Amino acid sequence: MIMFDALRNFGLFDNVDSVDTRGRGLINRTYLVHAYNNRYVLQLIDTHVFKNVDKAIKNIELVTEHLKHKNDYDAFIIYSKDNRQHILVGDYYFRCYKLRDNEEIYQYYENDKIHYEIARILGRFHKLTADFDVKKL
Repeated sequence: MIMFDALRNFGLFDNVDSVDTRGRGLINRTYLVHAYNNRYVLQLIDTHVFKNVDKAIKNIELVTEHLKHKNDYDAFIIYSKDNRQHILVGDYYFRCYKLRDNEEIYQYYENDKIHYEIARILGRFHKLTADFDVKKL
């Protein structure tokens, strides 16, 4: 299975306990991976939305670096064996992140508390990136 080739390339396959599909989101197909007593998000990048995956990943890198300088957020990006933030397996691009203990992935908005948290986090993201030079993107 192509997903397992992606996990090998990110160095996770040998210790995978389970992989759960988190459904098809608005943009990417997401999998929750349990390995090394940790949880990871493996995403199949939708190339219909992101026509140039290299540029999309570069944008994520630029914003992540901006947030790191504010000592606010570290994305826990899992790099491939050749030190890339995304990989190509067959015709499919993948990226991978380690989840923190307090982070969750939801398929559906289950209640108003989740809506509130999404809005709060999005507002904080906007505040922290308000001084980001969008011309870099």
